[in-house]
Amino acid sequence: GCGLSVSRLGELFLETTGQTPRSWLEQARLKRAQDLLVTTGLPVKLVASACGYHDQRHFATRFRKFFGITPGQRRAERQ
Repeated sequence: GCGLSVSRLGELFLETTGQTPRSWLEQARLKRAQDLLVTTGLPVKLVASACGYHDQRHFATRFRKFFGITPGQRRAERQ
């Protein structure tokens, strides 16, 4: 271990990044999904799964909340 409690590590992470570890991880997953939607022809369901979302509806909801558009709309923008 690193000699820190989980709560202290979370506090330091928040101080350093301005985000909780959970929100930082979700943001990273959603940005990766966006990259896959724009650069590949993978179906949205596979993009969701590749980024750790096993429920496509939940993925679409979180994606829309973060980016303001649906995964399908983001995909359509690349064309």
